[in-house]
Amino acid sequence: KLYLWHLVIYHTFTLSNLAMDYLYKKFEFNIVAAELLIENNLYDSSVHCSYYGCYQLFKYKIKTIDNVSYEALKQRIDSTNRSSSHSFMIDEIVIKVKELIKDNSEIRNFRRKINELKQLRLSSDYEDIQFDSVKSNKALAIAKEIVFITKKLQ
Repeated sequence: KLYLWHLVIYHTFTLSNLAMDYLYKKFEFNIVAAELLIENNLYDSSVHCSYYGCYQLFKYKIKTIDNVSYEALKQRIDSTNRSSSHSFMIDEIVIKVKELIKDNSEIRNFRRKINELKQLRLSSDYEDIQFDSVKSNKALAIAKEIVFITKKLQ
């Protein structure tokens, strides 16, 4: 079943607009992969895909909105004293969402959702626990909420 979907995803990409940024395509692939992994009871891996799909969308949106290359974005990250590129991307995307959403409680909720998804990913990837359908579907639902808002950024 997964092999068939892999072919569908690959075929869809090769027929799509190849000028589209490949990181954006990775974001799309990761969200689809999360859904497929859940359907195939591979719950822990699905959480990883849900999170990284959002991270890739953040990176793409920041690059696009700021009109910089990925290399310039990497240099910006490297020049900060942040502990990780993830913290940088999350802070930057929240700043951009503040320009879109003026309600402080909605902005706090957006950041909370990102942090919750990040924590689920860290638990799934690094803790000696097994995720189930409920937790993995929760991660995917949070990711889709984050994507919905992030895609509105111009």
